[in-house]
Amino acid sequence: MRLALTSRGRWFVFSSGVLLLAGAASGLVALATLGMVAVSTLIFLYALHAPRAAEILRGGLRLAWSLERDLSAKPGQPRPAADVAEPTSPLSLDEEPREGAEHHLRRDAPTIAGRPLALEATLKCHTRTRLGSAKLVPVAHPALEITGAMHATLEPKCEARLRARVLPHTAGSFVIHGAALELTDPFGLFVANAYFPNPLWVTALPRAYAGATAALAGLLTMAEASGRPTKKRGVGGELREIREHVHGDPWKSIAWGATARTGKLMVREFELDASTTFHILVDATAPMRQGPAGSTGLDIAIEGATAVARAALEQGDRVALTVAGLPRLPQIQPARGPAHVQRVVRTLLDARPICDADVTQVTSGELAEAVARYVRHQEGIDTEIHRAPGPDDPAWERVVTGPSGRLYDMRALARTCAALAGLDRSGSRSSSDEEVVRMLCALRGIDLPPREITPVEHATILAEALAVAALPRTSRMLLVFTNFGATFDTGAAVAALQRWKKPIAVIKRRRHRLTLFFPRGSIVPADGPNGAVAARSAERRGEQAVRAIERLGVQVVPAFPSDSHMLWLRRIGRAAGPGTSSRAS
Repeated sequence: MRLALTSRGRWFVFSSGVLLLAGAASGLVALATLGMVAVSTLIFLYALHAPRAAEILRGGLRLAWSLERDLSAKPGQPRPAADVAEPTSPLSLDEEPREGAEHHLRRDAPTIAGRPLALEATLKCHTRTRLGSAKLVPVAHPALEITGAMHATLEPKCEARLRARVLPHTAGSFVIHGAALELTDPFGLFVANAYFPNPLWVTALPRAYAGATAALAGLLTMAEASGRPTKKRGVGGELREIREHVHGDPWKSIAWGATARTGKLMVREFELDASTTFHILVDATAPMRQGPAGSTGLDIAIEGATAVARAALEQGDRVALTVAGLPRLPQIQPARGPAHVQRVVRTLLDARPICDADVTQVTSGELAEAVARYVRHQEGIDTEIHRAPGPDDPAWERVVTGPSGRLYDMRALARTCAALAGLDRSGSRSSSDEEVVRMLCALRGIDLPPREITPVEHATILAEALAVAALPRTSRMLLVFTNFGATFDTGAAVAALQRWKKPIAVIKRRRHRLTLFFPRGSIVPADGPNGAVAARSAERRGEQAVRAIERLGVQVVPAFPSDSHMLWLRRIGRAAGPGTSSRAS
């Protein structure tokens, strides 16, 4: 808890000093006396307000807040189940580490990206004196836009209810880490700053996940939008039934065993699976993560892939998913059913956070400094080494140096992160210290910068994913979401595209249909003095990359952040066309 001067307080100090100096210089006793009275008043008010600010740390002020889904809900109405954080006191760095601190972090029922939530906060004042004016500032992930003035006057023995609007701009799991409190004295001269570590977890599903199922079904195949069957009677690999023989049944379909048991001529009837398999390939490398929240290439890909998965599964098709660039995420094999769309969406949301060492661009020191700063601010636990060990001290084995030159105890930091994440490191296959720290980054939504890749690396990652997707010998609809070439030099990108030739040849030979969706308008935000120039340059590189991909015989469809999921499905339906294969897959 810090007590500092406000702008009004600084002006008051400046005026008092001017009066004192003017009185001393001119010899006017009245002027000097007036300055002394002003200084005395300032000291008196400080002595009056400082104990009140200190009382906050002793539990005099507590915060409890929750998330509501319906902004129009009236006070007194029952609220839907939502995320609620237990009341906590402001954090003091002098406190001992709290046991079981993770119990404050609770996951709520998912909402939909673009739909606002109501943040209801209650400040419970247990003091017997008036604390003054309070301003609450939530600290949240950049993908969450929090608007609304959270101001209140804290009276003794009362509760102040505050309300704000939380808008998730994109799909994913994000954390509102806590709230910063600015407490101003009744005269507006001093401000006390405190922090409430009350995490709230916001899970936002893609917008396409909330679309009407009746409107989604049948849009993927425009030629057969009237409800095509997913099974066809005839020669196939799946037994439909054993029935009596009728005129015209082939001789080879006779079931001799059933004929001997029943004494009647019986035949086997098979069915052919006439559904289509949609294999979705999402590029999750660094170029797809550039841009503002809600408009990155990955945001566009998650929305498009969700729309395809829902529509395909609604009409009885199979869906497979591959996330390129994240080896930790397994490939989702083709399947049907309501549970499968949840599996696909969960995997797409897991592609957003990146904390693994092979896909991030941070050193051990940079990682330790970022997480240690967060743990100190959020939990009040300091893992910085303020005095360097001796030259021969074995403690150097667990010490890392941050970019600022500060020393951190990586082992102590890992123990703290394991306790906060609820990890048991007693087993023989326990994770390393750095892995544990990265796990906390994933749990608490601490973003790490993705590893920059070269055009050759990017092309190789996508070529390997295409080669795996082309392995099945039955035809599939392959949908690729990538902005390859939009962030690289055009010549280098075109040269790297030669690695796509072999998998594309296999795709054509096995009669798969390949469509590439290219996110546009999301690479460089057009702000700042050179923003417009950079945006136009990125768009030109994207257009040249699209032309190079089309020369390989790949159909490219532009995708924009403002596209609706219905528009996505119509584009995919046109890409499939009337000639979409219906071979068993």
